[in-house]
Amino acid sequence: MIFILSRTRLTHAIALVNKLMNKGHKVTKNGTLRVEQIEHNPYLELRKVAFSTTRIQLGNQFPNVSNKLYGIITDIANGPEVSTVVTLLNGHASIYLSSGDGFIASRQHESVQSVVKEFINIGHLISIEGNKIDYPEPPKNGTVNFYFLSDKGKTKITECLLKLEKGRSNYTKLFLKLNDVIEEIKLKSIDNRYSYQYRV
Repeated sequence: MIFILSRTRLTHAIALVNKLMNKGHKVTKNGTLRVEQIEHNPYLELRKVAFSTTRIQLGNQFPNVSNKLYGIITDIANGPEVSTVVTLLNGHASIYLSSGDGFIASRQHESVQSVVKEFINIGHLISIEGNKIDYPEPPKNGTVNFYFLSDKGKTKITECLLKLEKGRSNYTKLFLKLNDVIEEIKLKSIDNRYSYQYRV
């Protein structure tokens, strides 16, 4: 599965990637795709930042309702690599790969904002089934972890990836909407795309 997220301006995550570089960076171009070569794998730090995001950081337009989700973070473990998909109520969406590569999305496109909010709304109805967690452990191979963020804390639901893909899970609707999020971002990435690659 290939993840590409559109972007029109730098985000706080890009700033973090730059901060994590050891000795600067090299920028190459491939059509409209700008690939930034970095010397430090930022995956764990970016994932940590995502999980530490609070509702306050999203802005005052989002009311403080303790049981209302303000974000969902999804870990997908398929083979040796883990893909972490970050979706927040303000429309932000990003994908961080454990290989060190990643794609940062802007929230400029209304269609991206819309599908992200739809995804979070579906997750809100499901999140009550989740188990409370203190630390987001990485998923086991062949599983998907949905992490639900609210002012009451974080909850998690784990499901088999194959069951989700074949429509045999109670959470298939959420998984399908996650794929809608990814697809919408891919469509908006044609004009302006941004990624970073870990230089081994």
